[in-house]
Amino acid sequence: PMLMIITAYAAYGCGFNTLPQLLTAEIIPVTIRSSVVGFVTTLEMASTFTLSKLKSELIETIGLPGLFFMFSGVVFSVMMMGVITFNTSSKARPEEENASRDNNTTPI
Repeated sequence: PMLMIITAYAAYGCGFNTLPQLLTAEIIPVTIRSSVVGFVTTLEMASTFTLSKLKSELIETIGLPGLFFMFSGVVFSVMMMGVITFNTSSKARPEEENASRDNNTTPI
């Protein structure tokens, strides 16, 4: 398990974690950005630690193919939640408000 933790931190150091951090920083409003980014980072590190501790037991219980399909299912679920969330947030406003907001130009 220690080798896996070192490998994960080395991968983060090589830049494999920059895209999620950038997206989190860009999506969240400025007023709560630091709290949300701190929470997301804490949750990410806790899940990395938990997975590194449980990987050997999960492989014994459900096997390597089962672990792969479990990971695939979790990733697919998170993607679908993101699509549903972003899709419903744009439909919450009336269509006229969306059009006026998108085409809003300010004079220079």
